[in-house]
Amino acid sequence: MTPTLPTQQRKTLEFINDYIEKKETGPTSKEIALHLGRSQSAVGFHLRALLAKHLIFRVPGRKRGLEMTPAGVKRLEEDG
Repeated sequence: MTPTLPTQQRKTLEFINDYIEKKETGPTSKEIALHLGRSQSAVGFHLRALLAKHLIFRVPGRKRGLEMTPAGVKRLEEDG
């Protein structure tokens, strides 16, 4: 079993997933920060951690280029 994600990383991942499901595009870091009530710097820290864990990826050269990986979706389902 994989270790549980830290709370803020999990909330960030959930928001990205929900946003993509509703709007069919990824959120900006500013939108994530506003939703979570965190600074953009803190959000950047969590995004880098999620990228390193291969739970999300960025589409190079595209605004709103955050996407979920299959592993990220599976992680949300497992942690339910």
